[in-house]
Amino acid sequence: MFTRINRRGDKLSKLDRFLVSEDTASYLTDYAAQVIECHISDHRPIILSPSSMDFGHTPFKFYNSWLLDNEFHTIVSDFWEHYVMENGINPIVRFKSKMKALKSIIKTWSRNRSSSQSREKEENLDISQKAKVKWDIEADENYKFFHAIINQKRRYLSIHGINHEGIWLSNPQDIKDSFHSFFESKFKKVEAAKVVSRSQFYKTVQPDQNVFLTSVITEAEIREAVWDCGSDKSPEPDGFTFAFYKKFWDMIKVDVVAFVQAFFNTSTFPRGCNASFVALIPKGPNPMVISDFRPISLIGAQYKIIAKVMANRLAQVIDSVISHEQSAFIKHRQILDGPLMVNEVIKWCQRKKSKLMVFKIDF
Repeated sequence: MFTRINRRGDKLSKLDRFLVSEDTASYLTDYAAQVIECHISDHRPIILSPSSMDFGHTPFKFYNSWLLDNEFHTIVSDFWEHYVMENGINPIVRFKSKMKALKSIIKTWSRNRSSSQSREKEENLDISQKAKVKWDIEADENYKFFHAIINQKRRYLSIHGINHEGIWLSNPQDIKDSFHSFFESKFKKVEAAKVVSRSQFYKTVQPDQNVFLTSVITEAEIREAVWDCGSDKSPEPDGFTFAFYKKFWDMIKVDVVAFVQAFFNTSTFPRGCNASFVALIPKGPNPMVISDFRPISLIGAQYKIIAKVMANRLAQVIDSVISHEQSAFIKHRQILDGPLMVNEVIKWCQRKKSKLMVFKIDF
C-alpha cells in the first residue's frame, strides 16, 4: 500500500512504515497496518491495530506440563478406575468414549486451577510444546525465543482472506464455507475399476512370513508402536498427545491393547473413530486462492498406533519382497542409490559416446 503521492499524482511511494519493538511483537500475535486518506500532507497516515479472525471454537489440546501436577494424576487415576460402560461395546468405541469423557473432566479441572499456584516451569513447557522446537535454550531467552517462534508461525498460518471463484472473501464463515466446498469435492470416494495382477514374476511372502504377519498382535508390539511416536506431535481431534499415553501406559494399556486387537480382528473402524484434522499449510508466502494451501491430515492416536504396528511388522519381511532396485523407504537402503547409479550410467555413456534414452517416471 503506497503512503505518499507527489503533487502531480503520477508517482506513488511506500515510505512510511511502523517500527515495532521485540516485546510488542511477542505479545501482538497478529496486527495490521491501515492506510487512510490524506487531506493536508502528501503523506497518508497509517494506523497500526490488532487484527484477529474468529474462526470459532478452539479445540481442546492436552498440555504435557499437566503431567507435572500430582492432582492431575489423581484425577486421571480415579476416572479410569471408576468409569463404567455396558458390556458388548466395540473396544474401539469404548476407548474413544472413555477418552472423550476424560477430556471433559480435564477441561473443567484446568479452568478451576488455582491462579495463585506457581506454574512458571509449566508455562515454559507449554510454549515449548506450542513452538514444536526439539531443542531449547536457557532462562528468559528461552521464553522470548519460543514466543517469537509461536507468533511467527501464527502470522504465517493465518488466513485473512481468500479469492474464491473471482470473489475476495474476508468473512470467517465465508472462508470456512469455501474451503469446505472445495475439499468436500476432493475427498469424495471415486469409484474405479481395480486392476488385480497375480503375475508369477511378482515376489510374494513365504508361508512362515505370512504366519508371522497374521499372528495375534502382542502388548509388546503395541507398546513399541506407542513409544515410536513423538510425545509433542500435533494432537488428534480429541487433543491428547502421546506423552499422555506413555505416562499412563500401565493404567490404560488394557484398553489400548483391546482396541488394537479389535481392529485386526474385524479390519474396520467404527464411524467417527478415525476422524482427523486437516491443517492448511501455505505452499508459499501470501497465499491468495485455496489451491495455494496444502492440506495435511492430522490423524488420531488410535490410527497412528495401528498404522505403526502394521509398519513395524511389514518392515521385518518387506526386504525380501521388494526388488533391490527399489532403494527408497526400505530399511538399510539409501534413497540416493538410484540417482547415483543413473549418474554413473550417464557418465559411462558419455565416455563411450553411446546413445542413451532416459525416462523420468513419476507415479
